[in-house]
Amino acid sequence: MRRISDVFRGLRAMPLFTTLMITTLSASALGAAGRGRLYDDSMFDPLRQPYLSLVFQGLREGVFPWELAERRGEAAKAGGEDAQASASEAAGKGAEETAVESPAGNAGEAASPADGAWDNSSSDGSGPESGASSEEAAGASEAEADNMNADSPEGEGTAQAEEPQAVTAKIGGISVVITPAMQRAEEEAGTMIAAARTENASYVSAAAEPEGVNSAVMDAADYGAASARYLDPPGTEYPGETEGIFAPDGNYYRLQSVPESYFSDALFIGDSRTDGLAEYGDMEKLTTFFAKDALSVYRLWSQRAAVRSADGTRSEETLLELLTARHFHKIYLSVGINELGVPATAGFYQKYREALELIRALQPDAILYIQGIMHVTRARSASDPVYNNTAITERNAAIASLANGRDIFYIDMNSVFCDENGDLPAEYSADGVHLKASRYLLWRQFLMDNAVIRAEELDDTGEAPGLWEEAPAACEPAGWKQSDARDGI
Repeated sequence: MRRISDVFRGLRAMPLFTTLMITTLSASALGAAGRGRLYDDSMFDPLRQPYLSLVFQGLREGVFPWELAERRGEAAKAGGEDAQASASEAAGKGAEETAVESPAGNAGEAASPADGAWDNSSSDGSGPESGASSEEAAGASEAEADNMNADSPEGEGTAQAEEPQAVTAKIGGISVVITPAMQRAEEEAGTMIAAARTENASYVSAAAEPEGVNSAVMDAADYGAASARYLDPPGTEYPGETEGIFAPDGNYYRLQSVPESYFSDALFIGDSRTDGLAEYGDMEKLTTFFAKDALSVYRLWSQRAAVRSADGTRSEETLLELLTARHFHKIYLSVGINELGVPATAGFYQKYREALELIRALQPDAILYIQGIMHVTRARSASDPVYNNTAITERNAAIASLANGRDIFYIDMNSVFCDENGDLPAEYSADGVHLKASRYLLWRQFLMDNAVIRAEELDDTGEAPGLWEEAPAACEPAGWKQSDARDGI
């Protein structure tokens, strides 16, 4: 007992040491508890860094430790609400009928709420009651159709098409409003593209994807440094889809060169590397950027970031706010380096997939470009168990499988940057990860040499993005609150 009391007397005699020790232990505990929750996408290697470094890195990015308890409370509340909603829904629809939510489709697919892709809870409520059976619903629909045909002025059983109604889509836990303008854009895109196919030399019809449609995934030498913790088990594959927005339909567009004006109606989404492209790639006056240091697919929808428009205007918005307010014809997504410290590729792939589904719902007629994660230098790849080209190649192969060659394309800039081993040359980077300012022009040239021209690009190249016709209702991720807003760059 004397020894313990002596220890406490000694600690009281050293208040500064005691304070530092308590602070260190508390920060370490917060970092460990927040790993996979609050700091799920922070660049962190537990073999080289203490957990307390996560807290300080989070503070720099605007992620505060007390949000961990808040998020746990929200998750528990959301879980209870979801369970209650599910029970109510099951009671209303009966045991034989289960509602299935699927992501909104793309041009020419799932173009209307009737396809079952959207939840009509925000419409005018004119549909069948939730308690009705499928047979009753079908009978009601037929009766309604008969009444419409009877009221037709021509008396020939032809009803006038109704104006689409705003509907709600829930994708990846995020509910968004799909406005009539978005639905019309999806339908019009399919019509325009089909009408111009015979005039478009880059359009090809084939049973399998021909060469020149998507970039090949750049391979890299494996130096044995990659930790298995951050990789998928050997033999894991990500085969191409056979249905839905990620599936090809036999119609493909080849990548080709485009002028600078091609980017005037585009949006570039990404992390610090994309921010460098805006600043040093001489593209700020050509297009719009949504970029933020440490941006990741895990916090893509809740973080506020700097929005740089080609007309020189600047703002800070969330990606949801931007995509629901403005209309873009091409969208480039470049994230992945910050997520390498989150095990493993399968989880990253799923979040990336959900991001594309939500972007497609909000911008139904846009060409989506999946940009490969840029490789790191040999020195970094051969020594870092987390941030290495082995892991990057695996993740690029996973997200490349989401490209359909029709309106979603994979482009890999590593083909113009890397050496024969798939490494970023040492002279291209000062820290092994980010490009030197003078090298961003190579990225810009690669983008100009690897783009797709569809119907609307044939005649409207250079059209600036504008506002949607209707301002949609506020769109927020589940559990989102103002404290999730981060400072932009």
